[in-house]
Amino acid sequence: MMEAEHALALPLVLVAEDDPVMQVAIGRFLQKNGYRVEMADHGAMAVEKFRRERPELVLLDASMPVLDGFATCEQLRREEGGDAVPVIIVTGREDDAAVEQAFQVGALEFISKPIRWSVLRQRLKLLLRAKRLEEERARALQEVQSSHDRLAYERRIVEKIIVRMRRSSRFDRQDLRLLMAPVERTAGDLVLSMKRPDGVAHLLVGDFTGHGLPAALGGPVVADLFYDLTERGASPQEILVEINRKLYEKLPTGLFLAVAFLCLDRQAGRCQVWNGGLPEVLWFRDAGCIGRCVTTNVPLGIIEERPPEEAPCVWEVQSGDRLFLFTDGVVETTDPDGRMFGLEGMEGFLSGILSRGEGLAKLHEVLHDHSCHGPQGDDLTVVDLVV
Repeated sequence: MMEAEHALALPLVLVAEDDPVMQVAIGRFLQKNGYRVEMADHGAMAVEKFRRERPELVLLDASMPVLDGFATCEQLRREEGGDAVPVIIVTGREDDAAVEQAFQVGALEFISKPIRWSVLRQRLKLLLRAKRLEEERARALQEVQSSHDRLAYERRIVEKIIVRMRRSSRFDRQDLRLLMAPVERTAGDLVLSMKRPDGVAHLLVGDFTGHGLPAALGGPVVADLFYDLTERGASPQEILVEINRKLYEKLPTGLFLAVAFLCLDRQAGRCQVWNGGLPEVLWFRDAGCIGRCVTTNVPLGIIEERPPEEAPCVWEVQSGDRLFLFTDGVVETTDPDGRMFGLEGMEGFLSGILSRGEGLAKLHEVLHDHSCHGPQGDDLTVVDLVV
C-alpha cells in the first residue's frame, strides 16, 4: 500500500512518441529518474490522455501521425489547465524555423534528436521546479486574496455595527446644522446633542486620533455615556470625567479624543464651552466673530485622572447668535505648498456665508479649491448651533 502511494506521489510525464523503440528508451529513462510515465502513440491520443490523466510535464515528438507535436502542443494550450503544464518538443530537425515554431505553439523547451539524456534530465528538473514554484506562488496569492476578501467582509460587518451603534434616537437636531465628510465609512469624528431634563442643551463634538475603523471604535462608548448621563441631568464636568475614565480604561495608548463640549442655557442666555484639543470654538453675532474659546484642557483618554480644569469659556449669548465647532481636518487642509486653510480662513468663510445667508455645504468647494483638488486627508466635521 505504501509503495503504491509513493508511486502516485511521483510526477507524471505524458510522452507522445510513435516509434516503439523510442517509447521504451524514454519510458525507462523517465522511470529510472523518478517519474511516472503515460505513453501515447500520436498527438490525438496525447490530448485525450492529457484530459484524463492531468500530467505535470509533457514530452512530444515533433513528427507523429494523426496530430504532429506542434499541433498537439497548440491543442494542449487550449485545454483547461493546459497553459500551466510545461511542454518539451523533441525533433530531428535543428533548423531555426523548427525552433521558432516550437516556441510559437507554446513549448517551453526544444530538444534535438538524438536525445542527449543528461540534457533531458536537467530540462525536466528545471521545468518541474519552475512549475511547482509557480503553483506555490499562485496558492500564496490565492490565500492572500482569500484573506483579503475575508478581512474586507469582516470589516464591512464591523463598520455596519459601529455605524448603527453610533446612531441614536436621542440625538437632538433642533437648531443644529451639520457638515460631516468622513474619509472612510466609519469616521473618527462624532457629534452628540441632547437636552437635559431641565431643558439645558448639551453638545459634544469629538475627534478621535486618526480616522477610519480604529478611530471609530470608541464612538459608541462615548455616545452611550453622553446620552445616559445627560438624560440623568449630569453636569458637563461629570460627563467629561466619566468619558475620560472609560476611554483611558478601554483605549490603547495613542488613541484619544479631542473634544469640545457646549452647555447652552437659552433661558438664562448663557453658554459654557470646554475645549480639549479641538480648534477654537467661534461665537458669531450677525456676521462678525465676537468670541473664541481656545483649547485649555487635555483631550480625553490620555491621563487616568483629569487634571484641574481651566474655567470654561462663559458667553452671554443672544437669540440668533451662532456657535461654530469644527474638527482639525477643516483647518489643516493644505494647498500644494503646505499652507493650511487655517483658523483665519475658516473665520473668513463663516463670516462670508453668514453675511450672504448661505449654508455650510459650500465649505466642500472652498476646501477642494484650497487643496487644488487634492485628496481629503482627514475627517471633516462642522457644527453650526443657532442660539
